[in-house]
Amino acid sequence: MPGLASAGAPTPFEHEQAYVADEAQATLNTTGADLSLGSRNITVALPTGASRVRAIAVALIHVANRTANAQDIDFNLKVAGITIFSKDDVVSFAAAQGSTVVTLVQDCTEQVTGDGTYSIEAEAQISAAQNVTFTTEYLLFVQYK
Repeated sequence: MPGLASAGAPTPFEHEQAYVADEAQATLNTTGADLSLGSRNITVALPTGASRVRAIAVALIHVANRTANAQDIDFNLKVAGITIFSKDDVVSFAAAQGSTVVTLVQDCTEQVTGDGTYSIEAEAQISAAQNVTFTTEYLLFVQYK
């Protein structure tokens, strides 16, 4: 798909989108170490002669607190085994059941260098040992020229 440019002008960038459409589901019942929400491998195949300009990793995470216990939830996002996002208390639930959607968007240009298969993985840690369900979808956007 061509990038934005004025009519008739050459397009300076094109955009390649590689993504995994299936979901990873995980239920956490521990407060110990960060636990994986499932990882996915995404393959990037740039057109012949193209070079990567920028890469962005996205994790869409549906979080459901299935108990009446309060929760504080921390998240990490890794690309190719390197942590590119790490934050405590991204989500907090009062002492009640509830759900929310968290979107993590991070530049991963240093990790995604061109053609290849890259792993993307979100991790979470919950504050109370109860039933919290996560459904995660991963996307990787690569801009090239």
